[in-house]
Amino acid sequence: MKKNIFKFKNSLVRNTIILIICSLLVKGLSLFNRIVLTRLLGNDGISLYIIALPSVMLFMSIAGFSLNIALAKIVSENLITKKYSNKTILKKSLFIGIISSLVATTILLLIIKPLTTEWLKQENTFYPIISIIIFLPFIVCNNIMRGYYNGINKVNISAYANVIEQVARIAFSTLILILLSKYGIVFSVTMAIFSMGIGEIISLIYEIVLLKKNIIHVKGESSPTKEILSISFPTTASRLITSFTTFLEPIIFTLALTLAGYSKNNIIYKYSEVNAYAIPLITMFSFVSTSIATSIIPSISQNYADKKYDIVRNLIEKSLLFSILPGILITSILFNFSEEYMQLIFGTNIGSNYVKLFIFPFLLFYIEPPIISILQAIGKSKQLFIFSIISNITKLVLIFSLTFINKIFYHSLIIAMVLNSVLVTLTTLFYLKNIINLKFKSQKLISIIILIILILTTTYLLKLKINNFIIASIISGILSIIYIKILKLIDF
Repeated sequence: MKKNIFKFKNSLVRNTIILIICSLLVKGLSLFNRIVLTRLLGNDGISLYIIALPSVMLFMSIAGFSLNIALAKIVSENLITKKYSNKTILKKSLFIGIISSLVATTILLLIIKPLTTEWLKQENTFYPIISIIIFLPFIVCNNIMRGYYNGINKVNISAYANVIEQVARIAFSTLILILLSKYGIVFSVTMAIFSMGIGEIISLIYEIVLLKKNIIHVKGESSPTKEILSISFPTTASRLITSFTTFLEPIIFTLALTLAGYSKNNIIYKYSEVNAYAIPLITMFSFVSTSIATSIIPSISQNYADKKYDIVRNLIEKSLLFSILPGILITSILFNFSEEYMQLIFGTNIGSNYVKLFIFPFLLFYIEPPIISILQAIGKSKQLFIFSIISNITKLVLIFSLTFINKIFYHSLIIAMVLNSVLVTLTTLFYLKNIINLKFKSQKLISIIILIILILTTTYLLKLKINNFIIASIISGILSIIYIKILKLIDF
Protein backbone atom coordinates (compact mmCIF):
# COMPACT_ATOMS: atom_id res chain seq x y z
CA MET A 1 0.00 0.00 0.00
CA LYS A 2 2.78 2.42 1.00
CA LYS A 3 4.63 1.53 -2.19
CA ASN A 4 1.56 2.44 -4.30
CA ILE A 5 1.14 5.78 -2.48
CA PHE A 6 4.85 6.52 -3.00
CA LYS A 7 4.51 5.70 -6.73
CA PHE A 8 1.44 7.95 -6.99
CA LYS A 9 3.24 10.87 -5.29
CA ASN A 10 6.30 10.36 -7.49
CA SER A 11 4.08 10.35 -10.59
CA LEU A 12 2.25 13.48 -9.41
CA VAL A 13 5.48 15.37 -8.75
CA ARG A 14 7.00 14.22 -12.07
CA ASN A 15 3.88 15.23 -14.04
CA THR A 16 3.71 18.61 -12.28
CA ILE A 17 7.37 19.35 -13.05
CA ILE A 18 6.93 18.30 -16.70
CA LEU A 19 3.83 20.50 -17.04
CA ILE A 20 5.55 23.53 -15.51
CA ILE A 21 8.71 23.17 -17.63
CA CYS A 22 6.71 22.62 -20.82
CA SER A 23 4.41 25.52 -19.91
CA LEU A 24 7.44 27.79 -19.57
CA LEU A 25 8.80 26.53 -22.89
CA VAL A 26 5.47 27.07 -24.67
CA LYS A 27 5.13 30.59 -23.20
CA GLY A 28 8.70 31.40 -24.22
CA LEU A 29 8.21 30.00 -27.73
CA SER A 30 4.90 31.84 -28.07
CA LEU A 31 6.62 35.11 -27.18
CA PHE A 32 9.45 34.34 -29.61
CA ASN A 33 6.88 33.60 -32.33
CA ARG A 34 5.21 36.97 -31.72
CA ILE A 35 8.61 38.72 -31.93
CA VAL A 36 9.45 36.95 -35.21
CA LEU A 37 6.04 37.76 -36.71
CA THR A 38 6.29 41.41 -35.64
CA ARG A 39 9.67 41.81 -37.30
CA LEU A 40 8.80 39.87 -40.50
CA LEU A 41 5.29 41.28 -41.02
CA GLY A 42 6.08 44.87 -40.10
CA ASN A 43 3.61 47.26 -38.49
CA ASP A 44 1.00 46.95 -41.28
CA GLY A 45 1.16 43.16 -41.30
CA ILE A 46 1.12 42.64 -37.54
CA SER A 47 -1.80 45.10 -37.25
CA LEU A 48 -3.82 42.98 -39.70
CA TYR A 49 -2.76 39.76 -37.91
CA ILE A 50 -3.75 41.09 -34.47
CA ILE A 51 -7.20 42.31 -35.56
CA ALA A 52 -7.94 38.94 -37.28
CA LEU A 53 -6.70 36.79 -34.37
CA PRO A 54 -9.72 37.13 -31.99
CA SER A 55 -12.05 35.80 -34.72
CA VAL A 56 -9.65 32.91 -35.41
CA MET A 57 -9.48 31.97 -31.72
CA LEU A 58 -13.27 32.08 -31.34
CA PHE A 59 -13.90 29.56 -34.13
CA MET A 60 -11.07 27.35 -32.88
CA SER A 61 -12.82 27.26 -29.47
CA ILE A 62 -16.16 26.35 -31.07
CA ALA A 63 -14.59 23.55 -33.15
CA GLY A 64 -12.52 22.17 -30.26
CA PHE A 65 -15.69 21.89 -28.11
CA SER A 66 -13.59 21.35 -24.94
CA LEU A 67 -13.15 17.68 -25.88
CA ASN A 68 -9.71 17.62 -24.25
CA ILE A 69 -11.25 18.40 -20.83
CA ALA A 70 -14.19 16.01 -21.32
CA LEU A 71 -11.99 13.09 -22.39
CA ALA A 72 -9.44 13.64 -19.62
CA LYS A 73 -12.21 13.25 -17.02
CA ILE A 74 -14.12 10.40 -18.71
CA VAL A 75 -11.07 8.30 -19.64
CA SER A 76 -9.56 8.74 -16.16
CA GLU A 77 -12.77 7.62 -14.43
CA ASN A 78 -13.32 4.83 -16.94
CA LEU A 79 -10.05 3.15 -15.89
CA ILE A 80 -11.82 2.42 -12.59
CA THR A 81 -15.51 2.13 -13.55
CA LYS A 82 -14.89 0.32 -16.88
CA LYS A 83 -18.25 1.55 -18.21
CA TYR A 84 -17.01 2.22 -21.73
CA SER A 85 -14.47 0.88 -24.15
CA ASN A 86 -11.66 3.41 -24.66
CA LYS A 87 -11.89 2.86 -28.40
CA THR A 88 -15.61 3.70 -28.24
CA ILE A 89 -14.82 6.88 -26.29
CA LEU A 90 -12.35 7.95 -28.99
CA LYS A 91 -14.76 7.11 -31.84
CA LYS A 92 -17.74 8.93 -30.28
CA SER A 93 -15.53 11.93 -29.47
CA LEU A 94 -14.33 12.05 -33.06
CA PHE A 95 -17.93 11.99 -34.31
CA ILE A 96 -18.92 14.82 -31.94
CA GLY A 97 -15.77 16.73 -32.98
CA ILE A 98 -16.63 16.43 -36.68
CA ILE A 99 -20.11 17.86 -35.94
CA SER A 100 -18.64 20.77 -33.91
CA SER A 101 -16.08 21.60 -36.63
CA LEU A 102 -18.88 21.57 -39.26
CA VAL A 103 -20.94 23.91 -37.07
CA ALA A 104 -17.95 26.27 -36.67
CA THR A 105 -17.28 26.15 -40.43
CA THR A 106 -20.92 26.86 -41.30
CA ILE A 107 -21.15 29.83 -38.91
CA LEU A 108 -17.88 31.24 -40.24
CA LEU A 109 -18.97 30.93 -43.88
CA LEU A 110 -22.27 32.66 -43.08
CA ILE A 111 -20.75 35.65 -41.27
CA ILE A 112 -17.32 36.04 -42.93
CA LYS A 113 -18.46 38.80 -45.33
CA PRO A 114 -20.21 41.07 -42.80
CA LEU A 115 -17.51 40.27 -40.22
CA THR A 116 -14.65 41.49 -42.39
CA THR A 117 -16.32 44.29 -44.34
CA GLU A 118 -18.90 45.75 -41.91
CA TRP A 119 -17.97 44.80 -38.35
CA LEU A 120 -14.17 44.88 -38.47
CA LYS A 121 -14.17 47.18 -41.51
CA GLN A 122 -11.01 45.41 -42.69
CA GLU A 123 -11.64 43.57 -45.98
CA ASN A 124 -8.04 42.30 -45.93
CA THR A 125 -8.86 40.02 -42.97
CA PHE A 126 -11.08 37.83 -45.21
CA TYR A 127 -8.41 35.34 -46.32
CA PRO A 128 -6.49 35.15 -42.99
CA ILE A 129 -9.71 34.35 -41.08
CA ILE A 130 -11.27 31.95 -43.60
CA SER A 131 -7.99 29.99 -43.93
CA ILE A 132 -8.64 28.36 -40.53
CA ILE A 133 -11.43 26.23 -42.06
CA ILE A 134 -8.72 23.95 -43.51
CA PHE A 135 -7.28 22.99 -40.11
CA LEU A 136 -10.37 22.97 -37.83
CA PRO A 137 -10.65 19.12 -38.08
CA PHE A 138 -7.01 18.81 -36.95
CA ILE A 139 -7.77 20.97 -33.89
CA VAL A 140 -10.61 18.57 -33.02
CA CYS A 141 -8.33 15.51 -33.34
CA ASN A 142 -5.64 17.22 -31.27
CA ASN A 143 -8.11 17.96 -28.48
CA ILE A 144 -9.23 14.33 -28.47
CA MET A 145 -5.68 12.95 -28.38
CA ARG A 146 -4.52 15.26 -25.60
CA GLY A 147 -7.63 14.59 -23.55
CA TYR A 148 -7.04 10.83 -23.89
CA TYR A 149 -3.37 11.04 -22.87
CA ASN A 150 -4.19 13.23 -19.87
CA GLY A 151 -6.92 10.76 -18.91
CA ILE A 152 -4.48 7.80 -18.82
CA ASN A 153 -2.02 9.96 -16.84
CA LYS A 154 0.41 10.40 -19.76
CA VAL A 155 0.47 14.18 -19.40
CA ASN A 156 4.07 14.22 -20.62
CA ILE A 157 2.93 13.26 -24.13
CA SER A 158 0.37 16.10 -24.40
CA ALA A 159 2.89 18.51 -22.85
CA TYR A 160 5.58 17.53 -25.38
CA ALA A 161 2.99 17.82 -28.17
CA ASN A 162 2.35 21.43 -27.12
CA VAL A 163 6.06 22.22 -27.42
CA ILE A 164 6.29 20.45 -30.81
CA GLU A 165 3.27 22.45 -32.03
CA GLN A 166 4.94 25.75 -31.14
CA VAL A 167 8.29 24.79 -32.71
CA ALA A 168 6.59 23.64 -35.95
CA ARG A 169 4.50 26.81 -36.10
CA ILE A 170 7.54 29.08 -35.67
CA ALA A 171 9.64 27.12 -38.19
CA PHE A 172 6.92 27.11 -40.86
CA SER A 173 5.84 30.74 -40.46
CA THR A 174 9.45 32.02 -40.40
CA LEU A 175 10.45 30.02 -43.50
CA ILE A 176 7.34 30.84 -45.53
CA LEU A 177 7.43 34.56 -44.66
CA ILE A 178 11.10 34.88 -45.58
CA LEU A 179 10.62 33.06 -48.90
CA LEU A 180 7.21 34.39 -49.98
CA SER A 181 6.87 37.84 -48.38
CA LYS A 182 7.01 39.38 -51.88
CA TYR A 183 3.39 38.31 -52.48
CA GLY A 184 2.10 41.06 -50.17
CA ILE A 185 0.76 41.67 -46.68
CA VAL A 186 -2.54 39.75 -47.03
CA PHE A 187 -0.73 36.60 -48.23
CA SER A 188 1.89 36.90 -45.46
CA VAL A 189 -0.73 37.30 -42.71
CA THR A 190 -2.75 34.39 -44.15
CA MET A 191 0.38 32.20 -44.02
CA ALA A 192 1.07 33.34 -40.43
CA ILE A 193 -2.44 32.19 -39.44
CA PHE A 194 -2.11 29.02 -41.55
CA SER A 195 1.11 28.13 -39.69
CA MET A 196 -1.08 27.51 -36.62
CA GLY A 197 -2.65 24.64 -38.57
CA ILE A 198 0.77 23.26 -39.53
CA GLY A 199 1.68 23.18 -35.83
CA GLU A 200 -1.54 21.29 -35.06
CA ILE A 201 -0.84 18.72 -37.81
CA ILE A 202 2.79 18.04 -36.76
CA SER A 203 1.89 17.62 -33.08
CA LEU A 204 -1.08 15.39 -34.04
CA ILE A 205 1.24 13.09 -36.03
CA TYR A 206 3.44 12.78 -32.92
CA GLU A 207 0.41 11.87 -30.77
CA ILE A 208 -0.96 9.32 -33.27
CA VAL A 209 2.45 7.59 -33.63
CA LEU A 210 2.49 7.04 -29.84
CA LEU A 211 -1.17 5.96 -29.62
CA LYS A 212 -0.60 2.28 -30.47
CA LYS A 213 1.80 1.88 -27.52
CA ASN A 214 -0.48 3.76 -25.12
CA ILE A 215 -3.94 2.44 -25.94
CA ILE A 216 -5.42 0.85 -22.83
CA HIS A 217 -7.99 -1.84 -23.62
CA VAL A 218 -11.02 -1.52 -21.37
CA LYS A 219 -14.08 -3.66 -22.02
CA GLY A 220 -17.28 -1.66 -21.72
CA GLU A 221 -20.66 -1.84 -23.40
CA SER A 222 -22.26 1.59 -22.75
CA SER A 223 -22.13 4.64 -25.03
CA PRO A 224 -20.22 7.66 -23.62
CA THR A 225 -21.90 10.21 -25.95
CA LYS A 226 -24.23 11.66 -23.29
CA GLU A 227 -21.45 12.02 -20.72
CA ILE A 228 -19.10 13.66 -23.25
CA LEU A 229 -21.77 16.21 -24.15
CA SER A 230 -22.67 16.84 -20.49
CA ILE A 231 -19.07 17.99 -19.86
CA SER A 232 -18.27 19.61 -23.21
CA PHE A 233 -21.36 21.82 -23.45
CA PRO A 234 -21.00 23.78 -20.15
CA THR A 235 -17.19 23.92 -20.38
CA THR A 236 -17.34 25.29 -23.93
CA ALA A 237 -20.04 27.78 -22.92
CA SER A 238 -17.80 29.06 -20.13
CA ARG A 239 -14.79 29.35 -22.45
CA LEU A 240 -16.81 31.00 -25.18
CA ILE A 241 -17.65 33.93 -22.91
CA THR A 242 -14.00 34.97 -22.83
CA SER A 243 -13.43 34.03 -26.50
CA PHE A 244 -16.57 35.86 -27.60
CA THR A 245 -15.60 38.95 -25.61
CA THR A 246 -12.17 38.91 -27.25
CA PHE A 247 -13.92 38.46 -30.62
CA LEU A 248 -16.19 41.47 -29.94
CA GLU A 249 -13.34 43.65 -28.63
CA PRO A 250 -11.99 44.83 -32.03
CA ILE A 251 -15.55 45.10 -33.40
CA ILE A 252 -16.72 47.36 -30.54
CA PHE A 253 -13.47 49.38 -30.71
CA THR A 254 -13.86 49.80 -34.49
CA LEU A 255 -17.52 50.85 -34.15
CA ALA A 256 -16.75 53.43 -31.45
CA LEU A 257 -13.81 54.99 -33.30
CA THR A 258 -15.75 55.01 -36.60
CA LEU A 259 -18.55 56.95 -34.88
CA ALA A 260 -15.89 59.26 -33.43
CA GLY A 261 -14.66 59.99 -36.96
CA TYR A 262 -11.48 57.89 -37.23
CA SER A 263 -10.45 56.21 -40.50
CA LYS A 264 -10.13 52.42 -40.75
CA ASN A 265 -6.33 52.69 -41.13
CA ASN A 266 -6.05 54.73 -37.92
CA ILE A 267 -8.28 52.23 -36.09
CA ILE A 268 -6.22 49.16 -37.04
CA TYR A 269 -2.97 50.92 -36.02
CA LYS A 270 -4.40 52.04 -32.66
CA TYR A 271 -5.70 48.52 -31.97
CA SER A 272 -2.37 46.88 -32.80
CA GLU A 273 -0.43 49.48 -30.78
CA VAL A 274 -2.11 48.06 -27.69
CA ASN A 275 -2.50 44.35 -28.54
CA ALA A 276 0.59 43.76 -30.68
CA TYR A 277 3.12 45.80 -28.70
CA ALA A 278 2.10 47.29 -25.32
CA ILE A 279 0.17 44.40 -23.71
CA PRO A 280 2.59 41.63 -24.86
CA LEU A 281 5.51 43.57 -23.34
CA ILE A 282 3.67 44.40 -20.10
CA THR A 283 2.57 40.77 -19.60
CA MET A 284 5.73 39.20 -21.03
CA PHE A 285 6.78 37.53 -17.77
CA SER A 286 3.28 36.48 -16.67
CA PHE A 287 4.31 32.82 -17.18
CA VAL A 288 5.98 33.05 -13.73
CA SER A 289 2.65 33.57 -11.93
CA THR A 290 0.89 31.17 -14.35
CA SER A 291 3.37 28.41 -13.48
CA ILE A 292 2.89 29.10 -9.76
CA ALA A 293 -0.88 28.91 -10.32
CA THR A 294 -0.49 25.53 -12.05
CA SER A 295 1.73 24.03 -9.36
CA ILE A 296 -0.25 25.25 -6.34
CA ILE A 297 -3.64 23.72 -7.29
CA PRO A 298 -3.05 20.08 -6.12
CA SER A 299 -1.70 21.09 -2.68
CA ILE A 300 -4.46 23.62 -1.98
CA SER A 301 -7.19 21.30 -3.28
CA GLN A 302 -6.03 18.38 -1.12
CA ASN A 303 -5.53 20.42 2.08
CA TYR A 304 -8.83 22.25 1.62
CA ALA A 305 -10.63 18.90 1.23
CA ASP A 306 -8.91 17.69 4.43
CA LYS A 307 -10.04 20.93 6.17
CA LYS A 308 -6.44 21.93 6.92
CA TYR A 309 -7.27 25.60 6.53
CA ASP A 310 -4.11 26.93 8.21
CA ILE A 311 -1.98 25.13 5.62
CA VAL A 312 -4.24 26.42 2.83
CA ARG A 313 -3.86 30.02 4.06
CA ASN A 314 -0.09 29.58 4.27
CA LEU A 315 0.05 28.19 0.73
CA ILE A 316 -2.10 31.06 -0.57
CA GLU A 317 0.13 33.66 1.08
CA LYS A 318 3.25 32.09 -0.39
CA SER A 319 1.80 31.74 -3.89
CA LEU A 320 0.68 35.39 -3.91
CA LEU A 321 4.09 36.56 -2.64
CA PHE A 322 6.02 34.47 -5.17
CA SER A 323 3.80 35.98 -7.90
CA ILE A 324 3.93 39.65 -6.85
CA LEU A 325 7.65 39.89 -6.02
CA PRO A 326 8.96 39.16 -9.57
CA GLY A 327 6.17 41.44 -10.80
CA ILE A 328 7.55 44.36 -8.77
CA LEU A 329 10.99 43.96 -10.34
CA ILE A 330 9.58 43.60 -13.89
CA THR A 331 7.32 46.65 -13.37
CA SER A 332 10.22 48.77 -12.17
CA ILE A 333 12.50 47.72 -15.07
CA LEU A 334 9.84 48.27 -17.75
CA PHE A 335 8.86 51.64 -16.27
CA ASN A 336 12.45 52.86 -16.53
CA PHE A 337 13.39 51.11 -19.78
CA SER A 338 10.11 50.78 -21.71
CA GLU A 339 11.48 52.21 -24.96
CA GLU A 340 14.71 50.21 -24.77
CA TYR A 341 12.95 46.86 -24.24
CA MET A 342 10.30 47.61 -26.87
CA GLN A 343 13.09 48.34 -29.36
CA LEU A 344 15.06 45.24 -28.31
CA ILE A 345 12.13 42.81 -28.56
CA PHE A 346 9.91 44.22 -31.31
CA GLY A 347 12.33 46.50 -33.16
CA THR A 348 10.07 49.56 -32.71
CA ASN A 349 9.06 52.17 -30.13
CA ILE A 350 5.35 51.83 -30.93
CA GLY A 351 3.35 51.28 -27.72
CA SER A 352 6.21 52.11 -25.32
CA ASN A 353 4.31 55.20 -24.09
CA TYR A 354 1.45 52.91 -23.00
CA VAL A 355 3.89 50.66 -21.14
CA LYS A 356 5.25 53.57 -19.09
CA LEU A 357 1.77 54.96 -18.35
CA PHE A 358 -0.03 51.75 -17.42
CA ILE A 359 2.64 49.38 -16.10
CA PHE A 360 1.88 50.09 -12.41
CA PRO A 361 -1.87 49.23 -12.46
CA PHE A 362 -0.92 46.01 -14.29
CA LEU A 363 1.18 44.99 -11.25
CA LEU A 364 -2.02 43.46 -9.85
CA PHE A 365 -2.23 41.30 -12.98
CA TYR A 366 0.60 39.11 -11.59
CA ILE A 367 -1.53 37.82 -8.71
CA GLU A 368 -4.65 37.23 -10.85
CA PRO A 369 -3.71 33.72 -12.18
CA PRO A 370 -2.96 32.19 -8.74
CA ILE A 371 -6.14 33.73 -7.23
CA ILE A 372 -8.29 32.22 -9.99
CA SER A 373 -6.52 28.84 -9.69
CA ILE A 374 -6.99 28.86 -5.90
CA LEU A 375 -10.73 29.54 -6.25
CA GLN A 376 -10.99 26.69 -8.78
CA ALA A 377 -9.08 24.39 -6.41
CA ILE A 378 -11.53 25.04 -3.57
CA GLY A 379 -14.58 24.47 -5.79
CA LYS A 380 -15.67 28.03 -6.60
CA SER A 381 -15.84 27.67 -10.40
CA LYS A 382 -19.48 28.79 -10.51
CA GLN A 383 -18.65 32.10 -8.80
CA LEU A 384 -15.68 32.58 -11.14
CA PHE A 385 -18.03 32.06 -14.09
CA ILE A 386 -20.28 34.86 -12.79
CA PHE A 387 -17.27 37.15 -12.19
CA SER A 388 -16.10 36.39 -15.73
CA ILE A 389 -19.44 37.38 -17.30
CA ILE A 390 -19.63 40.63 -15.33
CA SER A 391 -16.00 41.64 -16.00
CA ASN A 392 -16.18 40.85 -19.74
CA ILE A 393 -19.39 42.84 -20.21
CA THR A 394 -17.89 45.71 -18.19
CA LYS A 395 -14.78 45.73 -20.40
CA LEU A 396 -16.81 45.96 -23.61
CA VAL A 397 -19.00 48.75 -22.19
CA LEU A 398 -15.90 50.69 -21.12
CA ILE A 399 -14.20 50.29 -24.52
CA PHE A 400 -17.23 51.80 -26.24
CA SER A 401 -18.24 54.51 -23.75
CA LEU A 402 -14.76 55.85 -22.89
CA THR A 403 -14.09 56.55 -26.59
CA PHE A 404 -16.49 59.52 -26.48
CA ILE A 405 -14.84 61.20 -23.48
CA ASN A 406 -12.54 64.10 -24.30
CA LYS A 407 -8.80 63.35 -24.02
CA ILE A 408 -9.46 59.57 -23.93
CA PHE A 409 -10.70 58.71 -27.46
CA TYR A 410 -8.61 55.78 -28.82
CA HIS A 411 -6.98 55.28 -25.40
CA SER A 412 -10.29 53.67 -24.35
CA LEU A 413 -9.03 50.16 -25.25
CA ILE A 414 -6.05 50.03 -22.92
CA ILE A 415 -7.80 52.01 -20.16
CA ALA A 416 -10.67 49.48 -20.27
CA MET A 417 -8.15 46.62 -20.08
CA VAL A 418 -6.38 48.19 -17.09
CA LEU A 419 -9.61 48.93 -15.22
CA ASN A 420 -10.94 45.44 -15.95
CA SER A 421 -7.73 43.76 -14.74
CA VAL A 422 -7.78 45.78 -11.51
CA LEU A 423 -11.52 45.10 -11.02
CA VAL A 424 -11.19 41.33 -11.57
CA THR A 425 -8.11 40.98 -9.34
CA LEU A 426 -9.50 43.01 -6.43
CA THR A 427 -12.97 41.42 -6.61
CA THR A 428 -11.64 37.85 -6.64
CA LEU A 429 -9.03 38.69 -3.99
CA PHE A 430 -11.62 40.08 -1.55
CA TYR A 431 -13.95 37.17 -2.29
CA LEU A 432 -11.13 34.71 -1.53
CA LYS A 433 -10.20 36.67 1.59
CA ASN A 434 -13.75 36.41 2.95
CA ILE A 435 -14.45 32.74 2.23
CA ILE A 436 -11.09 31.48 3.50
CA ASN A 437 -10.75 34.03 6.34
CA LEU A 438 -7.46 35.17 4.89
CA LYS A 439 -5.62 37.87 6.83
CA PHE A 440 -2.79 39.87 5.34
CA LYS A 441 -0.19 40.77 7.93
CA SER A 442 0.42 44.51 8.14
CA GLN A 443 4.17 43.88 8.54
CA LYS A 444 4.25 42.02 5.19
CA LEU A 445 2.29 44.78 3.44
CA ILE A 446 4.64 47.47 4.81
CA SER A 447 7.65 45.38 3.71
CA ILE A 448 6.19 45.09 0.18
CA ILE A 449 5.69 48.89 0.00
CA ILE A 450 9.28 49.44 1.19
CA LEU A 451 10.49 46.89 -1.41
CA ILE A 452 8.65 48.73 -4.21
CA ILE A 453 10.27 52.04 -3.20
CA LEU A 454 13.73 50.44 -2.91
CA ILE A 455 13.57 48.67 -6.29
CA LEU A 456 12.15 51.72 -8.09
CA THR A 457 14.83 54.00 -6.62
CA THR A 458 17.61 51.51 -7.33
CA THR A 459 16.55 50.98 -10.97
CA TYR A 460 16.22 54.72 -11.55
CA LEU A 461 19.70 55.43 -10.11
CA LEU A 462 21.19 52.59 -12.18
CA LYS A 463 19.57 54.11 -15.26
CA LEU A 464 21.36 57.41 -14.53
CA LYS A 465 24.73 55.80 -13.83
CA ILE A 466 24.87 52.91 -16.35
CA ASN A 467 24.37 53.38 -20.09
CA ASN A 468 23.60 49.69 -20.81
CA PHE A 469 19.96 48.97 -19.83
CA ILE A 470 20.47 45.16 -19.79
CA ILE A 471 23.36 45.40 -17.30
CA ALA A 472 21.33 47.88 -15.22
CA SER A 473 18.37 45.43 -15.23
CA ILE A 474 20.57 42.50 -14.12
CA ILE A 475 22.12 44.51 -11.27
CA SER A 476 18.65 45.67 -10.24
CA GLY A 477 17.49 42.03 -10.19
CA ILE A 478 20.41 40.92 -8.00
CA LEU A 479 19.85 43.82 -5.56
CA SER A 480 16.11 43.01 -5.48
CA ILE A 481 16.89 39.48 -4.22
CA ILE A 482 19.07 41.00 -1.51
CA TYR A 483 16.29 43.44 -0.51
CA ILE A 484 13.76 40.58 -0.34
CA LYS A 485 16.14 38.62 1.89
CA ILE A 486 16.79 41.60 4.20
CA LEU A 487 13.08 42.37 4.48
CA LYS A 488 12.38 38.65 5.20
CA LEU A 489 9.48 38.57 2.75
CA ILE A 490 9.99 34.93 1.78
CA ASP A 491 12.04 32.05 3.09
CA PHE A 492 14.40 31.08 0.25
